[in-house]
Amino acid sequence: MLLRSFTILFTLVLASSSFALAQQLPREQWGAPAVTVSHAGGKWTIAGKRHKVTLGASDLALKVEAGPVAWAMAPSAKDDMLVKSRSEEFYVRLAGAGKIDIVPYDTGYKTGVKISLSRFRGAGLLTGGGELDLALYLTVCLEGPDEELVLDLAAQEREALVRQLDWPKDVDARVVDYTVLSNRRGTLLPRNWPKEYNPIGPGKPDGTIDPKDTSVIQSNLAKRYRRHVIDSGQFVSLKEKMAREPAVAQLIGTPHLRQHILRNYREGAYRYDPKDPKKNYNLVTFDQRAGELRQLKAKGIERLYVCLAGWPRLGYDRQHPDELPPAPQAGGWEGMRRYGEVAKELGYLFVLHDQYRDYYTDAPSYQEQFAVHEEDAVRPPTSFPGSRFGQWKEGSIP
Repeated sequence: MLLRSFTILFTLVLASSSFALAQQLPREQWGAPAVTVSHAGGKWTIAGKRHKVTLGASDLALKVEAGPVAWAMAPSAKDDMLVKSRSEEFYVRLAGAGKIDIVPYDTGYKTGVKISLSRFRGAGLLTGGGELDLALYLTVCLEGPDEELVLDLAAQEREALVRQLDWPKDVDARVVDYTVLSNRRGTLLPRNWPKEYNPIGPGKPDGTIDPKDTSVIQSNLAKRYRRHVIDSGQFVSLKEKMAREPAVAQLIGTPHLRQHILRNYREGAYRYDPKDPKKNYNLVTFDQRAGELRQLKAKGIERLYVCLAGWPRLGYDRQHPDELPPAPQAGGWEGMRRYGEVAKELGYLFVLHDQYRDYYTDAPSYQEQFAVHEEDAVRPPTSFPGSRFGQWKEGSIP
């Protein structure tokens, strides 16, 4: 015990000495970002050399300044956080917490403020406006040499649970002319766009929401995640990918074509149209599609990347994961082989469209116990977007 105590004491002395030395050196020399934190006039300011963040102490509104560009975000609102308490769910306002403490926060690699929120009041019938057994700890910091704005959350949950948190709020639309969204093939949305636009679901061609298909994630890879995989040693550059698989180089500057073999919607299915039976079935053989590729080559299309959809046994998006063999009425295995040979002969790349996300109830291998199950059968579906058909439940299965 004496040796263990000495070791701990010795470690603490070294740590204390190192910390004291770090405090004597300029922040940049011991790796900390050159960021200062100040409080005046009801606002907290986190200022670096490149970026500045202002936080309203009473309304938790954020303003971010990056050189000549500034983003003002809306203040805390009544729909900030969805909470579950006593089997009820309701929204609460962060700035409505009975106790709010904001203090400077510095980890050495990021600097900003810590916001402690507690004594929330419930809005459910059972809670009756009583105090919730819940506390939140939010940090707003500038991190690293690039001074990235990073926000972290820790929730101290006991009886009350956090279901969803939407903070910081949306950017104040009055100060922007256009919004650039990294969904679909890139979207430039004017401030005065007259219709509701859903950036998660694909929507209709005019930008409005398609009520049948509202939950497909279509955003691009974030540059922050790219930096993460670089830092963790998992990054593979495009150059390295081309070295591993030379076909990757052929994708650069190559147009993309989608061809479809079989559409065969069963009656009562999600996409089945009882008013127009022609929409429910359509067949083009593998040989016919191969002939179309030859026509494109003859017209001067030298390079092409083709995604072949609807090739499974029963057609497009049927009975996954049991999609084999290739559609017999379209030519089966031999028809697909001939198609692949034509694509290779023409110098075209092709891939098979497949479905790794949805689990089809009419698939021979479907078993209910292997499907996603939610917490209960009462609440609306809350599975993270990823299934286009998760807008209702059968029991606890979305």
